[in-house]
Amino acid sequence: MRTLKTLTLDEAQQIIHHINNEATHDNGAPVSIAVVGVDGELTAFAAMDDVMPASRQIAVNKAKTAIAGRRDTLYWEIKKEKFPAFDGRDFTDVNFTCFAGGVVILKNNSFVGAIGVSGRKSKREIESGRSQDHELAVNACTSFEHGEL
Repeated sequence: MRTLKTLTLDEAQQIIHHINNEATHDNGAPVSIAVVGVDGELTAFAAMDDVMPASRQIAVNKAKTAIAGRRDTLYWEIKKEKFPAFDGRDFTDVNFTCFAGGVVILKNNSFVGAIGVSGRKSKREIESGRSQDHELAVNACTSFEHGEL
């Protein structure tokens, strides 16, 4: 029988701490952060003070969409931009989202979970120096995968 490796609660909390720290120090809008395991179930969650209420569920949806599709949700956002009629909910589930900010996490080249960040724009605009949802998630994922958390 194959055993799936997944994020531990401690690892998920380290990821949340990293994102919260970055988001706090860049003076951008507050965010919600969700971390799911390889099974797509919520492992850890945090919402910064004064975060937009809808971002709580959107963060969870981004993380679940990323792990279910085994790809960052930026892929789906780009697909939606190219094909406006595309709606992933038609073939998956009602919580599927085409907003960037969901990022898969790999450990030893295996999927172990995903991060969802919501509360800012989904991705950085060229003139903006502030991290948006996608960049906050990618930065934490990269730090985790390099053993820096």
